Amino acid sequence: MLWPIQGIQSAFENRSYEARKAKVRRQAVAHFETIEYEVFRGGGPQLSTAMKLALVVPAQQSNLIGELQQNRSLYFSGDPEPLVVALMVHGGQPSP
Repeated sequence: MLWPIQGIQSAFENRSYEARKAKVRRQAVAHFETIEYEVFRGGGPQLSTAMKLALVVPAQQSNLIGELQQNRSLYFSGDPEPLVVALMVHGGQPSP
């Protein structure tokens, strides 16, 4: 009989995730070229904001930056969606 409760919890988590992803997407779209530049500089305020919105913990930020640097043609080909996905994959869950 936990199914209804689990369904409600899942719906809430999905809405929360989608809201967070939308914020990350807005940041990535608005500052795409700047974020690309900051990635290859090793960091900067717009990249930091995107990582904060995605809940990328400080211990994972250098791993993410390295991934973005190594796969530039994937993440910075003009479409910000792969960047958004990478940020969300490296991001965490909000604290309760």
